[in-house]
Amino acid sequence: MLADGTEVGFDVYSGVTDWDGRQRTIQIDQADTAPLLGMAMLEQYDLHIEIRIGGRVTIAPQA
Repeated sequence: MLADGTEVGFDVYSGVTDWDGRQRTIQIDQADTAPLLGMAMLEQYDLHIEIRIGGRVTIAPQA
């Protein structure tokens, strides 16, 4: 279900990615859009976003 409440079907695949020096098995949803990073990947990480054009985005393991 999308943020606006619309239900959409996707093909789902399993894949492996290198995340913070470790290989992790992840779920990949096929969609005709730009790639998105799911919230599950960010668990136990700090995300900092400078909300401005050209703003910096950093992701770091929690201390």
